[in-house]
Amino acid sequence: MFYIAVHLVESYYAKSNIHNQSHVERNRKFMALTLFDSIYPDYMYLHDQSRKARYLCATISPDDAKQAYSLLDNVENYLSHKK
Repeated sequence: MFYIAVHLVESYYAKSNIHNQSHVERNRKFMALTLFDSIYPDYMYLHDQSRKARYLCATISPDDAKQAYSLLDNVENYLSHKK
């Protein structure tokens, strides 16, 4: 789900002809823009859960998955209403 959020953020940036080359670059810009303050915690939760699953082989509980879907919806809804 994190990578869906990544594509949503990149799509938003692309409207301004901004194309990030790495997660670090994207995260720095994302953090710096107060425009994203309300969804930054949601995005970072998805980022952290993705890293846990991918690199630590952590088990994602059904409740964690449900929360991730909800936070992804927050990110998508927020970005879809921004120009």
